[in-house]
Amino acid sequence: MEFLKKNKCMGICTDTNIDGKNYGINGNIINCLLNNVCYIPDQEIDNNNIIDLMNNKDNLPVYIIQAHGSYIWGMDLLDTTLFLNDNDDESFVFNNNRNTYIVDTTPLCAIQQTSKNDNINVKAISENTTHFKNELFSDQFNKIFDYKSNYNFGKLAEARNYFKFEPILGPPKYSFPNKKLKFHDNNNIYEWDMGIYEAMDATKNIKLKNDKDLDNKTLPDKIHRTWNGHYNIDKLFSSKNQEKGARIRNLILDSIKNNKSIYLQQIVNILGDGIYVLLTCSKLYIQLDGDNLTPNKSNKSKISKKKKYINNKLYEIGINTVNEFIHNLKYGWNNMVSHLELPQRTRNSKIKPYLTKNKFDLFFNRKPKIERLSKLLKTLEKRTKRKHKNKRRTVKKY
Repeated sequence: MEFLKKNKCMGICTDTNIDGKNYGINGNIINCLLNNVCYIPDQEIDNNNIIDLMNNKDNLPVYIIQAHGSYIWGMDLLDTTLFLNDNDDESFVFNNNRNTYIVDTTPLCAIQQTSKNDNINVKAISENTTHFKNELFSDQFNKIFDYKSNYNFGKLAEARNYFKFEPILGPPKYSFPNKKLKFHDNNNIYEWDMGIYEAMDATKNIKLKNDKDLDNKTLPDKIHRTWNGHYNIDKLFSSKNQEKGARIRNLILDSIKNNKSIYLQQIVNILGDGIYVLLTCSKLYIQLDGDNLTPNKSNKSKISKKKKYINNKLYEIGINTVNEFIHNLKYGWNNMVSHLELPQRTRNSKIKPYLTKNKFDLFFNRKPKIERLSKLLKTLEKRTKRKHKNKRRTVKKY
């Protein structure tokens, strides 16, 4: 069976073998999870993103988002074909707009632990957004980890075997997983605030983490816990974004009152162009027909070994597909920022050299600095010895 791409940046359906001779399973699953997802680096998209960024970078607002967060990857299995679930409420993937840049500082499957260091880092962003943008939109963008939260993998350590350890970046005009955000919880006390605000000099003293535990029992407590419920709108957003700030405030307060979650797409649709810095957990839930799948290795499980084997295979397909999706978005980001220093180009011009997978993996999987330095010194030493040896040979020859 041949599957055709609808767009160069979209994935195609692929066959995945799930043979399990011990369980009488023989066949393939057709993986169409990324069939309508724009995630494969496309030179035309990246070229247009470069032009937009060179023209608009200085005017882009930076938005800080802190909340509970998770990614949900919903799958439907129809006969032997896996599709991405079309949720009635919110899509699990949305198409990112032009001039919209998403920076999730917490790696996939990690749990964020807000610390006082985050206060320092976010304050630095607010005090000098220009420096932050210059770093983010350069070939050194991986330093964004300087602004990340502390995190761990907790009970999700099992999932760490399935994905690459890297930040999650969303360039414009590509698809992005629609993160689920919750701006309230049921704990009796808390020591960190939640909400959304614009990073600027006026918000540099807003704290992500408090010095002491505060009440979180009643509805007024929960509302007061959010910056958007505690501060006036003019203290959180610039004068040109007051109306947007009011809509964000209503969205968050409504979610608290009705015990609902908010999706990242809803926030982006309100705030529009800008850089979105997410300080949230990045738990990952792989779902099949609305139910969570987890790797099941216990012999004490009540389900049959055959069913367990199939569930584990589907979970592996799901999480590997998410990993492929996230990892390719970073290629697109790198292709966008690696050429910003070049002269202004027309939309028809081509970008060379284009990043290859091998070069990308080499860049982002370097050995520790000391180890790299030691290797470099050994290489230089060998070259020096070879040079002197050739020189001595030359003298003897004459």
